[in-house]
Amino acid sequence: MELLGYVIPFLFVLTIVVFFHELGHFSVARWFDVRVDTFSIGFGGKIFGWVDRKGTVWKIGWIPLGGYVKFHGDESVASTPDREKLGEIASGATSPLQTAGSESHLAEAQGMSAAEQEQCFHFKPLYQRALIVAAGPIANFILAVFIFAILFSVVGQRMIPPRIDAIIDDSPAQLAGFLVGDVVKEINGRKITNFSQVHEIVSISANEPLTIVVERQGELVEIRVMPEQVTVTDQFGNTHKVGQIGVERVLPPVVDALSPAGPAETAGLQPGDIVRQINGEEINSFLAMQQVVEKSAGIPLQFTIERDGRLIEVEITPAPVKITDRDGKEVDVGRIGIQGHDNITDYDIVRVNFFEGLVMGVGRTWFIIERTFDFLGGLFVGHEDASQLSGPLGIAKVSGEVAQGGLVPLISLAAILSVSIGLLNLFPIPMLDGGHLLYYAYEAVAGQPLGERAQEVGFRIGLALVISLMLFATWNDLVKFRIFG
Repeated sequence: MELLGYVIPFLFVLTIVVFFHELGHFSVARWFDVRVDTFSIGFGGKIFGWVDRKGTVWKIGWIPLGGYVKFHGDESVASTPDREKLGEIASGATSPLQTAGSESHLAEAQGMSAAEQEQCFHFKPLYQRALIVAAGPIANFILAVFIFAILFSVVGQRMIPPRIDAIIDDSPAQLAGFLVGDVVKEINGRKITNFSQVHEIVSISANEPLTIVVERQGELVEIRVMPEQVTVTDQFGNTHKVGQIGVERVLPPVVDALSPAGPAETAGLQPGDIVRQINGEEINSFLAMQQVVEKSAGIPLQFTIERDGRLIEVEITPAPVKITDRDGKEVDVGRIGIQGHDNITDYDIVRVNFFEGLVMGVGRTWFIIERTFDFLGGLFVGHEDASQLSGPLGIAKVSGEVAQGGLVPLISLAAILSVSIGLLNLFPIPMLDGGHLLYYAYEAVAGQPLGERAQEVGFRIGLALVISLMLFATWNDLVKFRIFG
């Protein structure tokens, strides 16, 4: 049952994203009168399926890690041409680009009649083939925009004023000159209206300089700060490397969730406990508790906990966790494995109309794309950690954890994953949609398709790259799950 708690949400999210991706290819293909032989969610043998009135086989496969649309004339699910059926045109002797719109490209090919060629993807004009291929990733982006629009208009956003209530001692924020009471207005030119935006941008900007504009006593002040990279543990026990500058809204020192087998859970803390004192010193905020714990790695601390109106004494020894400080050195900080209870009261739930939601959805989708490229760029130059990449196992784990928060967070995850899959498919790697578009770009410039041998080599290289990336991401997942490494 616990396994199903991960598998079912994962399949739910992945099926939505894959279905709309393939539906994009399918819809534009049908628009251009391309015959679609198969529409499959999943790979491998058929669990069940049916045939529609136009002869397309719709099916669910046994391996639920993607899907495909197979056009008439395709040899494989990667839309490589069946050269035996397509004859000389497929081999490059005659270019579909050169012959589109004339009757010569309808000459009888081996095993394919002129009528079949009319509906064959590989005999369509170049612009039609390019649009059919691009339609899959575009459908992913459209899906994300619509999901975000619905969430913004129906569920709404919790808008927390971006005011700084507390600053960690010796943090990048304190050293840069932030003051309690500052209200964040902009970060790198982006307007800020919600404190969650501050966390969102800072967390993905470790070791990258940020220009932050704050309002202070009616005046605008520009401050440059570089978030330091720290390792944090969520309530599910997952560790993440994120950026922090050390500013917070004041949260009460209430335990909301505990990391499995963490020091706090082992010591007997429970959700709802309120931390009143540590080693006899009064604790009035979650941040104050964090500061004491971080400085006490491996040192036993005496916690005074309020539970159901009673005070309880508990000894907890923070576990040392290595982080990279602002000087690039690895240092140990203390962690006890608890998450604070967010009961900020000065917030509003803001809902917008659907059309405003669409605009916000576009902005949200673009933000994910932009930050993905920033991460990949940082990965290329060594500023980002490749261990943060996750594969199917990691996505399944996140899906199960997010599902514990209800349907809304799971739908939101589907939107984020849809953007990621759409973007990944646009990478210029043969086997992926972006690889096909790269070939078509060559065809547009050269006036004829890339040679058969070059295409085959490209597809093999692309397959090797995709498999290597999948194996690397899966290895990361196994290491994170402490199965290997």
